[in-house]
This record gives sequence, structure tokens and C-alpha cells, in this order.
Amino acid sequence: MKIGYLKAFTDNYIWFLRNNKEIYVIDPGESSAIINYIIANNLELKAILLTHDHHDHVGGVSDILKWFKSVSFMSVPVYGGISSIDGSMCQFASNWLRDGDVIDISDEMTIQVIATPGHTYASICYLVEFIGTDNTIDNKNSENSKNTENGKNIINNKHLFCGDTLFAAGCGRVFTGDFMAMFNSLTRLSRLDPKCYVYPGHEYTLKNLHFAQFIEPDNQLVKQRIRVEEDKLNKLGNTLPVKLAVELKTNPFLRCNNIDLVNSVKQAILPGFSQNSLLKVNSGLECFIRLRELRNNF
Repeated sequence: MKIGYLKAFTDNYIWFLRNNKEIYVIDPGESSAIINYIIANNLELKAILLTHDHHDHVGGVSDILKWFKSVSFMSVPVYGGISSIDGSMCQFASNWLRDGDVIDISDEMTIQVIATPGHTYASICYLVEFIGTDNTIDNKNSENSKNTENGKNIINNKHLFCGDTLFAAGCGRVFTGDFMAMFNSLTRLSRLDPKCYVYPGHEYTLKNLHFAQFIEPDNQLVKQRIRVEEDKLNKLGNTLPVKLAVELKTNPFLRCNNIDLVNSVKQAILPGFSQNSLLKVNSGLECFIRLRELRNNF
């Protein structure tokens, strides 16, 4: 099984899982690129997996389904979340998932559902584990089959597709207004296997790292990562995926209980914010709320 991607819009990723015959598509924000890829590679579309229903992640679903039915006379299951908080359901899904569900659609992998409310209430992540060892990540676009991460082959058995919940060096906006739900979701993801690879829905890595550097200007790990990610972007055209272990060290939103970060957040000032508003910041949720507020205005 291979993991690959197509770019959409300015910074979206349409991730996919495929072998020589079948393809499973994650968050198709637009349709033409993935349809052309399926045709060019003579693949059968087996399922669409949605992390949430914002347009840049689901905008291509309807056209993909119409196209597939026109050429195969078959329907395709579309998976998405249903919230245990407010009952909201992912639009365009035909199969709704709750936390802990396992999708049984291939004998080459298992897909576990992790509910991650916050960005939307029905947001979910997919933790994919391959069965067997012949699994690679196509770290170039669909036109290049070189499988590399900084020049090395990537073979790993745990892969987290996290939409707009967790980004490289950042996290999604809290459109629900439920900061506790988002904080709890990120905390839960932070407890996964550190060797797990993370596949966000957007290429926001460098901007997020520049914010992390603004918060902690003396953080040498962040400075080092900026150089690494700049090099990856120049050579490969992308910075993803990234190991969770790297995120745990350099993503400020996963470090809200770190005393050094908390102290840095207390001192961070952006234009329009008064010093008094920064005096009372405790670790955990309070730090996360303040950090997210700063990032919104960065």
C-alpha cells in the first residue's frame, strides 16, 4: 500500500491510500485532479474518507461520486464523523462514524476512528495501520514515485490523517468556540505512538514555525526545524508528513503544560493587545486559549 497526495487550491492536500488496483481518497476538496489521477493509473475508487465538512475538504465529493457512478454504475461509501457533543453530522457522508469505530474496507490495512471535536464538532481523524511491510509514502506528487523523507525511504506502520485538527507545528482554528474540546482532542493525539506519521490537510508548516519562534525566540529546536522544513520545501515541494515525535518537541499547541512555553506565552505581545491581558496564564487549557488567540492574530 502506498500513501500519496495531490495538491488543491493554494495549500490543501488531498491524501490517498492506494495499491496497484484500488484507491481510497481523503478530503477531496476538488474533483478534477483526483479523477484524472484515478483514470491515468487505472484504479478503482473504493471509498472517500472525510475528516470534516468544510468546503476545501469536501468540495469535490459530489462530482467524484457522479463521475464514478457514470463509469462503473456503482456507488462509493463516503465516511465522515457524527458528533457525540451536539449530534452534528459530516455533510456528504453516507456512512457516519463515532469515536473508536474501525473501518473494515481493505485486507491490507485497518482504519481506526478518533473523534477530535474542536475545529468542528464532527471532526474525526483516521489512524491507519498497514498489514504487512510493503508500504511506502510517496513524498512527491502523483507524477513522481520517489518515496523519500530527506532522501530516505519511509516505511512505517502508523499514519494519522488529521484534517484541520493538528497541523505541522500548529493546530486548526476553534470554529466551535469550544476550546476545551479542541485542547482535549490535541492532548489525545499527543499520546499516540511518537513514531506515528502525521498528515495534516494543509501546508502551513513554515508559517506555524515562524509563530512558534515568535513565542519562543530562543528555542533552538524550533530554529533547527525551520531550516529542515525550508530545505524539504525547496527540494520536495512539501514538508509533510511529519513524525509525531517532532511535533511533541516543536509544536507549541502540544506543549501547553511546558513551563517554559507558558512563561513565553505570558510575555508575548502582538499589536492591539495590552500587557495586562497576558499577566494571568496558567498551564494547560488557559495557555492553549491564549496561544490560539495569539496565533489567530499573528
